[in-house]
Amino acid sequence: ERSFKYKQHDHFVCMDDGSVLEFCDPRIHEIQKSVEELLGVKVAYHSLTFYGKCPENSKEQTLKQ
Repeated sequence: ERSFKYKQHDHFVCMDDGSVLEFCDPRIHEIQKSVEELLGVKVAYHSLTFYGKCPENSKEQTLKQ
């Protein structure tokens, strides 16, 4: 998938409504470079997805309690 202006990007998926947020964090790129150096490999791309509750659903959960 290359929809984030052709940059490597990662995802957050809301477990309640299935919405997907895309983000780019330069620290993840630094980890990729570290993996290349430590293992002597060249990473072509990676896939990282976080799962949880998006802000809208977190608010609803708080209101119900």
